[in-house]
Amino acid sequence: MTGWFGCVCERGPGIANFLALARTVAAEKWPAHFVFVATAGHEIGHGGMELFLARGAPAPKDTLAWIHFGSSNACYGFAEGARTDRPEEERYLVLSKSAVALTDEAFAKVAAKRLVTEKQAVGELRDVHAAGYANFLGMAGRHRTFHTPSDELEGTGPEILEPVARAFVAAARKIVERGDAAFR
Repeated sequence: MTGWFGCVCERGPGIANFLALARTVAAEKWPAHFVFVATAGHEIGHGGMELFLARGAPAPKDTLAWIHFGSSNACYGFAEGARTDRPEEERYLVLSKSAVALTDEAFAKVAAKRLVTEKQAVGELRDVHAAGYANFLGMAGRHRTFHTPSDELEGTGPEILEPVARAFVAAARKIVERGDAAFR
């Protein structure tokens, strides 16, 4: 993984969510085929994602859904210099139009601005969308210490991370259980 400085809140929550989903899938032996990939190079035009899409990703026709754990998806907000219990204001749930009902259900308790895309996604989901994957969801954001040496442990923690991890697991579980019907 790449990032600026220590990037605890920038990268840490995405890695934790990624591992939580992978561990749940393995422990519960879900009846589906998953591909887990961590790419690098988002600071230089999504180089890792671009390479994976070109050389290693399953074809869009063979992929039911794409889940993306983007930057800063579980970071505390700060007000008047003190950490709050609320998430950072600049947190986005980015999703295809087909994933609206699914994410409304799975992420109901997660505060984030919804960005429903029909023509253009943001971040690395932009590349996923452009490559022809129809069903996708992901969460990304920014926080007050983003890309600074101050991005350290106080920016995230279990209390803010757990609801996001649970929402991602719930969404993936619903996709496995419902198949194509998860995106209607």
